[in-house]
Amino acid sequence: MFKLMSVASLALLCCLPCGNAQPSRETLNGQEWLERWPEVIKHTYMAGYSSGYQEAALMAQLALRARPSESKRIFDALKSRHDCQHEMTAGQEAAIVDKAIRGHPETWDQDLSGLVSNALWKACASRQEK
Repeated sequence: MFKLMSVASLALLCCLPCGNAQPSRETLNGQEWLERWPEVIKHTYMAGYSSGYQEAALMAQLALRARPSESKRIFDALKSRHDCQHEMTAGQEAAIVDKAIRGHPETWDQDLSGLVSNALWKACASRQEK
C-alpha cells in the first residue's frame, strides 16, 4: 500500500506545473550578483568558473599539439590565468569580483560572465606586476 501511494504521489508531482520551469529571458548581470546572490552561491559560482578555466587550459594544450603556431598565444594566456587563479580560494575570487562590480555601478547591467572575467584578468595582471 505504501509503495502504491508513493508511486501515485510521484506521478501527481510530475503532472503539476512548475512555476519557475521556464528559463529566464535575462542574462545574469552585476546587479543580480550584488543584490540577489548570497555568499555561498557566489563561492559556488567561482568554483565552477575556475574549473572551466582548468578545462579550457587542457583543451588549449591539446590544440597546441595539433596546431602549434595558432594555439601558443591562447595557451600561454590561459596557463597564466590558471596559474594565478589556482592560488586563490573561491571566496577570494568572489571578493575580487564583488569589489570590481561594486566599484563600477555603470557596469551592473552587463553580462556577469564578462564582469567576472574582466575582474579576474585585472587581479591576475596586478599580481604579476608585484
